[in-house]
Amino acid sequence: YLSIDIVLGAVILLRFFSKSLSATPSILTYTLLAAGVWLIYTLDHLRDAHKAKLSHRSRYLFHLKHQRTLKIAVLLLLIYCFVCLFFIAQALLISVSILAALSLGYLMIQQFLAKYGLKEFYVAVIYSGGILMIPFTLSKSIQLEVFMPLFFLTFSNLILFSWFEKKEDQMDGFHSIATVM
Repeated sequence: YLSIDIVLGAVILLRFFSKSLSATPSILTYTLLAAGVWLIYTLDHLRDAHKAKLSHRSRYLFHLKHQRTLKIAVLLLLIYCFVCLFFIAQALLISVSILAALSLGYLMIQQFLAKYGLKEFYVAVIYSGGILMIPFTLSKSIQLEVFMPLFFLTFSNLILFSWFEKKEDQMDGFHSIATVM
């Protein structure tokens, strides 16, 4: 329920792509990526749980039950991330700021994106870009042939999850690529 698997996956992918592109992110960079991924997923789950108060999904029930603790954790992690921004490389600061803006934008327009079946596409772009922007920035090389496979793998995975949760999404009044098609 805490999306730890997603966080670990992002960190492992960052390590893989950093080694592949001969980039060496600092430990601080890894923790910022982990924190950012967890924050986005947790804020999204808290919002969805609040909107679907009558849902029987265990993930939403967990987030409703523990929302006070999760909100405190979110606040503390946001403070940690803000302080860390003073200690990362200038080039990464620009990349991180762009990614943060795109992530905040997602949280603001998620319902619109979902209504038209675009949520999974946008999330795949942000997730892939969020992982790869670090090694791309540090290696000073943006490689589309690296981005596209990760994007398509992420996008197809999100489509599968939306199909698995189609019935629950319909019952809770949520939209996804599966409910729109």
